[in-house]
Amino acid sequence: MEKQNFDFHVNTTQKNVQGSSASEPRDVLVGSIDQMLPPSLPSRYEILEKIGTGGMGAVYKVYNKDLGRIEALKVILRAEKNPEYFLSEARIIAQLKHPNIVEIYNLGIPPAYYYTMEYLPGKSLKEIDKPIHDNFSWLAKIFYKIAVALQYAHRQSIIHRDIKSSNIILVGDEPKLVDFGLAQIRGKCDRQEYGTEFYMSPEQTNGDSLDPRTDIYSLGVTLYELLAGVFPFPKGLEDILSYHAAKNPKNFNPSIPDSLAKICLKCLEKNPANRYATAKEFAEALQYFLTSVEKNPQKPGKLSNVTAIKGENMMGGYHEVNVNRGEYKMESSILIDVKHIGEGAKIKEEIRLKEAKNVTALETETLDGANIDICIKAKKVNGLNGLEIKRL
Repeated sequence: MEKQNFDFHVNTTQKNVQGSSASEPRDVLVGSIDQMLPPSLPSRYEILEKIGTGGMGAVYKVYNKDLGRIEALKVILRAEKNPEYFLSEARIIAQLKHPNIVEIYNLGIPPAYYYTMEYLPGKSLKEIDKPIHDNFSWLAKIFYKIAVALQYAHRQSIIHRDIKSSNIILVGDEPKLVDFGLAQIRGKCDRQEYGTEFYMSPEQTNGDSLDPRTDIYSLGVTLYELLAGVFPFPKGLEDILSYHAAKNPKNFNPSIPDSLAKICLKCLEKNPANRYATAKEFAEALQYFLTSVEKNPQKPGKLSNVTAIKGENMMGGYHEVNVNRGEYKMESSILIDVKHIGEGAKIKEEIRLKEAKNVTALETETLDGANIDICIKAKKVNGLNGLEIKRL
């Protein structure tokens, strides 16, 4: 495989699940999913579609015929065996009134173990393209709002315990924190500690007593995921239990501002005492970053006469070129310049620029049976060629 990267890019496409994701890291210590709706569900709810399942239940998009609005209805699995466990999540969310926390509407009466909440038509952070390359202010604002929401919850003595990218839903540019199924009231819960692999703090993984700093750690993992396109500890529980310092996210995405990378890594300290003491402190650090960016905006760069792959023959193998510079201008460039491309060659190019002027993604004299995938995204174009073939 031949691969050239100006910045490494990971593109993820997953179906949105309000509070869960079918293809995300596994929930630890949870059972199978029962997809049956309770038979005693009130007739005022018209089931429109199932929008997801998680370790604690299933979520449906419903139409409330009495109120004439779309809602999300969450069914709790095996709730009849422990009604108090079912009621706890709804009670926890019900006491939280914050613009960046999902709002609960109604609680089902046993044996119909469900509750309804606002339906969020957006997508989760799990679904957006990662890593982020050029919109760090936008990302910092998202995490600032979630940190403020967490601070509000922590002041009510509520610890979420399952912060992750699929539990942050974007409605436009407004984030909403969802899925309090694992939340606990600090000092009043003796439930077994568990969460979602890759996002759990070391103390949560070890089953130690928790305080709000476990949420700060998990939010830091989520920020790292968006910045770097990978998890800080890719082996999951194995890595977390044998803790070592996380690699700087700039190793995977050099365009990350130093100050933002530093904020992220502080959240991931093994010792909670070395993290931000509160979500408010985390939010203040992000606010300081945003203020600094506004005072010193990054100037877009320029790339000229760029050739990633040049040669005579490409008769097989896998060849990939990624140019992810959303604030850069590229001009007078041929990214792949090969005279002869033969059968068996597989070529993938992804180009993301602010402006492209006289840029050719692939130029060849002969092309015979190759598999070519070219994706070009540019805000401004002046002379952009995806593929130029002189002779088929």
